[in-house]
Amino acid sequence: MNKKIFIIASLILFFSFGVCRAEERVSPVTATVHMIKSKIRIGDEVRLLVQVDRPRKFKILPLDPKINVAPFEIKSIDGAPVVKGQNRIQEIYGVTLTVFEIGDLKIPSFSIRYEDGQGNAGEAKTEPVSVKVVSIGKKLTDKDDIRPIKGPVSLDLEHFKDVLLSLTVFLLSVLLIVLIILRRIRESKNLESRKPIHERVKIELNRLKDQGFLEEKNYKAYYSEFSNILRRYLERRFTIEALDRTSTEILEELKSASLSGDITGKIAEVLNESDLVKFAKFAPNYELSGQLENMLSEIVESTTPDPKEHPREHGGKVVAK
Repeated sequence: MNKKIFIIASLILFFSFGVCRAEERVSPVTATVHMIKSKIRIGDEVRLLVQVDRPRKFKILPLDPKINVAPFEIKSIDGAPVVKGQNRIQEIYGVTLTVFEIGDLKIPSFSIRYEDGQGNAGEAKTEPVSVKVVSIGKKLTDKDDIRPIKGPVSLDLEHFKDVLLSLTVFLLSVLLIVLIILRRIRESKNLESRKPIHERVKIELNRLKDQGFLEEKNYKAYYSEFSNILRRYLERRFTIEALDRTSTEILEELKSASLSGDITGKIAEVLNESDLVKFAKFAPNYELSGQLENMLSEIVESTTPDPKEHPREHGGKVVAK
């Protein structure tokens, strides 16, 4: 009897050890840090975007504003925009720091604390981030090292009224443009749905450019629709659900499509860059829209169905070009 108990206990310990080792190899929560600017002047704010990817049942604990990131100091931590998928959730935090040292510095790694579905605590580590801090250049008119403090700015109510009126006119104009565009979309919907899926991408992209979001600096609207253009194409091309999934879940489903690493990387970059603009409240570089458009064109060109396939079919063989 004692021998049987020893064998059973040994098997339980063996399998428990295997499960623990498997859990150590794969972290259920990942934390990635994105820098808005990698070069700043001393005293300027440093803006970090912390993107956390977690399972639905997990809970991210509030970031501690007193964590040690010397020589940097944390000024504020913004709320987390949430992107919900079927099995996983992405949260994006905005962290504002400042620094009063000059040189090639590093923002050290810090922990993102979480709890799993059973209340067990864990943490995910970020990677260190390099920042170059330079001094403030003196102007030709500056005679002293210390510059005078600017006086208070007076509030001009008449100017405020003019701005409010201009903003109202602008919003009404945008509303009118949107209504006109929606009407044209309804009129062309039937004709557009008969076209091959790769041609529909070009139509949707041209329609997005015509709305003038980039010229109006309405980056959130532009990159939200840009991301949806790619997601709709992936749904039609590979018969997957992409509009209501996170970027991580979309890439997981595309593994069965046997795409090249280069194309998979481009899809991931377009989705992630668009998510950052949509949810992190920062102005992207001027060149970003052109770079993502080129990536979208390469993705569509490299995954266009074979001409022998029916143009309305979603699946099929991928032709590498």
